[in-house]
Amino acid sequence: MDGHPERLGIIVEQSPNRTQIKRLVDPMNLDPLLAEDLAEGHQRPKLERHGEALFLVLHPPFYIDSIEDVAFVEAEVIKQRNCVVPTLIGSIYSMNFDNMPELH
Repeated sequence: MDGHPERLGIIVEQSPNRTQIKRLVDPMNLDPLLAEDLAEGHQRPKLERHGEALFLVLHPPFYIDSIEDVAFVEAEVIKQRNCVVPTLIGSIYSMNFDNMPELH
């Protein structure tokens, strides 16, 4: 996407493993500390700058109407130049988004 600032690339990963993280980190030349944070998960909410990249971690709540409960997921977002990479770490809270029509 370099050379095309008018375009935006979005790559979405749910609970990425180390191999998937490496495939994201290498072409983007991300800071090794950022790659480590992605691989480890369980991050506190934060916004950090790593060189040209911004790293945002959120723990948004989701209301699940069918069971009248609130669940949380770890959402991590990397923004670098014209590329955005959101990841959802649902396994931390035993969430399975595929079986939750309220979230689609």
